[in-house]
Amino acid sequence: VSATQRCPSSCPLQCPTTPPTCAPGVRSVLDGCSCCLVCARQRGESCSELKPCDQSSGLYCDRSADPSNQTGICMVLEGDNCVFDGVIYRSGEKFEPNCQYRCACRDGQIGCVPRCQLDVLLPGPDCPAPRKVAVPGECCEKWTCGPNEQGTLGGLALPGKKCLRTKKSLKAIHLQFKNCTSLHTYKPRFFGVCSDGRCCTPHNTKTIQVEFQCSPGQTIKKPVMVIGTCTCHSNCPQNNEAFLQELEPKSSRGEM
Repeated sequence: VSATQRCPSSCPLQCPTTPPTCAPGVRSVLDGCSCCLVCARQRGESCSELKPCDQSSGLYCDRSADPSNQTGICMVLEGDNCVFDGVIYRSGEKFEPNCQYRCACRDGQIGCVPRCQLDVLLPGPDCPAPRKVAVPGECCEKWTCGPNEQGTLGGLALPGKKCLRTKKSLKAIHLQFKNCTSLHTYKPRFFGVCSDGRCCTPHNTKTIQVEFQCSPGQTIKKPVMVIGTCTCHSNCPQNNEAFLQELEPKSSRGEM
């Protein structure tokens, strides 16, 4: 075997001025001596310190057949297999044990990531007892309110619901804030009603910034809660008007 397969004591003074022209899909890498760019050797090709294998493809230079340990053949680095629920998976293989998780085998170790959202819904006035329930035909559980009842969530109608859907304005209207009027029109949703006499309050909401015209040349922006869905519950506020109070954050100049 030629001695030129080993790294020289020092790098050559000058590497080729142009990078090597490699086959399609083959990238150029620094040789094992970290001197010059060469084409990465692929599976089954000869390799040495001067001709490294493509490590990004999981290849290594197997020199076991060369007594001088100078040259070898690019081989795939095989990791340990994984066993999950009686099934053997090769290193690098991906699998889905069920609809809720996506897993992969990496050198004998199994790592999984959830496919369902791991969000948390804390108890509140509009949802005193949140819990997750299975939905027929769907993999991931959905949040619902109440200890022993089911309601509407995200537009999904479940059996036994007693809260009528939210009402949406039929026409676009201008929002009012004190003596100010919104520059744009909106079609807001309003609370529905509960057929059994319980309170109906927002369940899914978001906050948007609305620009108001207060006087000629003066505009302000205020946060406004937008209702997505409502829910029925028995934890009623003493005064339902508490849910209708205006948001009055301080402006940058301390007014309003």
